[in-house]
Amino acid sequence: MQTFKKKERITEKKIILELFEKGNEFYVSPIRALWLVYPSAKPFTLKILIAVSNRNFKKAVERNYIKRLIREAFRKNKQTVYEKMLGKPENIMLALQYTGKIILPYKDMEEKIKVTLQRLLKEYEKTVR
Repeated sequence: MQTFKKKERITEKKIILELFEKGNEFYVSPIRALWLVYPSAKPFTLKILIAVSNRNFKKAVERNYIKRLIREAFRKNKQTVYEKMLGKPENIMLALQYTGKIILPYKDMEEKIKVTLQRLLKEYEKTVR
């Protein structure tokens, strides 16, 4: 399950706009998470969008490196979300925006992603009830 395939990414502009307009949000410094429950007839999937600000990181190399760190941390830790959401009829669309001004080391980034995914599950439980 430690893969990150194309079907796990948000690529449709309609969904991206809806996510940013209607999505719920929370903040785990330095990551801002926007999420939205999206009904689906298919089994549960978690779709993700990763964004790094051009304002804070002028060089594309730095932005791509941060995205790579986030993707890797997400890929390794998404299993917890899939285990909790097994059998649910809806999908979760998740946008992760990196708002920090410095590049975190991988271990710190992985901890932040773990906390973000745990918080996502808590927020989802509150919303569904």
